[in-house]
Amino acid sequence: MTNKKKQSSVGEFFSLILSRLKKREVKQQIFVFFVCFFISLIIWLFIKLSYNYTTTISYPVRFTNLSKDMGLMNKLPKKLDLVVRDKGTQLLKHKFSGFSNEIVIDASQIAIKKTAHGYSSTFLSKHFLNKIAYQTKFDKHLIAVKPDSIILSYEKYVSKKVPITSLISYKIPEEFWLSKPVEIQPKTVNLHAFQSVIDTIKTIYTEKKNLGEIKSLFHQKIALQLPENVKCEIEPDSIEIDISSKRFTEKEIQIPIEVKSTLAEKIKVFPSKVTVTFLVSFDDYANIKMDMFSAMITVKHKAEKSIPVKLVDYPNFIKLKNIEPQEVEIMIVE
Repeated sequence: MTNKKKQSSVGEFFSLILSRLKKREVKQQIFVFFVCFFISLIIWLFIKLSYNYTTTISYPVRFTNLSKDMGLMNKLPKKLDLVVRDKGTQLLKHKFSGFSNEIVIDASQIAIKKTAHGYSSTFLSKHFLNKIAYQTKFDKHLIAVKPDSIILSYEKYVSKKVPITSLISYKIPEEFWLSKPVEIQPKTVNLHAFQSVIDTIKTIYTEKKNLGEIKSLFHQKIALQLPENVKCEIEPDSIEIDISSKRFTEKEIQIPIEVKSTLAEKIKVFPSKVTVTFLVSFDDYANIKMDMFSAMITVKHKAEKSIPVKLVDYPNFIKLKNIEPQEVEIMIVE
């Protein structure tokens, strides 16, 4: 029994070794197969890529030197499709290398002609084939460019003056007032646009802006808004706004009433003075003098008894509130 067990163990040992050897041979065979397959694939690719192929490659394009006197009405393509015939290796190189440069078309070399609807010029790719081939380094391998023609539609610019509409808001706090009217300069802009759209633009708006509370002298430049969906230019492109806000107080002053009469008789006035109530800024309070004011009545007929008082002179930096009394009585002395 002992001898049989020993023989069985030795047999299993040799079987295991043979099994592992066979697996190693199989792995080696698989490895050799894939190496040969890969080498064959590379050889096949090199053979195939040595042939000439025709393909289409998209290339970015930019039109330069467009007419300065006219504006372009239509959108131009951003890419051109180049039909190229070359060896597979060169085509593959272009496919994966990317494009460091774009095709540049000089629009000044294309004649502009007058049409029923304006002006236009036509880009014919066949006339630019050599230049495009030079820029893309395709040389003699460029067969065609698509689209074969591109129309550039132009329209002349015209100008007109357009008023400015303010969208500016602000607040003057209590006990403050505008010492002078808000000033916006300029009040109009020069608008440059196509003839077909310029008549539809009636005004140019400022930027919508809230300036908050104004308590002193305020000056700021505000941008103007271009009309939406319209190709145009404005000059200038901003306005300047000046706001003068000052703290005010109330003041009263009594001034004598002057009489202007067409009558020969002497006229007495009751009362002989009026009280003028007005608002004045703290800055100008000390500058108020009585001789800056002048009140007058005009007498034309003897029958008149009560005549309104008119304030004919007063400083332009005050804001009148009241005149008391507003009418006075007169007496004619024979």
